[in-house]
Amino acid sequence: MLKKTMKEIILFLIAAALLAGCSLGAPKETEDPMAIYTLAAGTVAAQLTGTAAMLPTSTETPQPTDTPEPTATSVPPTATLPAVTQGTPATATVTQAAGWPTSTSVSQVSGDSAAFGSQTPADNTVFSTDEEITLMISMINNGSTTWNTEYTMVFQSGAQIAFNNATPCSRETTKPMETCDFYIVGKTPINPGKYISRFWLVNPQGVKLPGGEVYFSFEVK
Repeated sequence: MLKKTMKEIILFLIAAALLAGCSLGAPKETEDPMAIYTLAAGTVAAQLTGTAAMLPTSTETPQPTDTPEPTATSVPPTATLPAVTQGTPATATVTQAAGWPTSTSVSQVSGDSAAFGSQTPADNTVFSTDEEITLMISMINNGSTTWNTEYTMVFQSGAQIAFNNATPCSRETTKPMETCDFYIVGKTPINPGKYISRFWLVNPQGVKLPGGEVYFSFEVK
């Protein structure tokens, strides 16, 4: 495209020069066509140089640089609060003879309730056959009622060593948190061996007291 334009400009300049020569009144000496062509070419080159100088230079667009990723900031671990331990209310502890399947914790409850206190003789005592014995069982009144002699220790199962099926409380009144002794009188079996006698404390209505179950284990030789 540029070469075509330069040719048109040169032709235009030559034509203009020829017309200018013809318009003069007096004839002039014929000029050398090559000189005219050279002059026109120089003029076109000068104009092209000036036009190129006026054109803005291309500026290279800078390429965007990579933005570094933000560094992850470590978060300190959340502090763990210590577990809160609930306190356990203390209860009165009653010493229990070995082998007795009754509660050893005495606490005040509503209504009739009992807890084992002690016994004589101790479990696993050795007796002779058909020997007369007295088993004393001490029970704690840990309820809210007052016991009387109509509260009885009644035989339940096992070896029947008592002469009477029910043995009354030995005290006229046994208030809450007091103890009452039950004296079970009887004989050991006539045959040697190991035995267990089970009893339960009941109220005057014949209702078993919670915690009123006891048993006595012994041996006969």
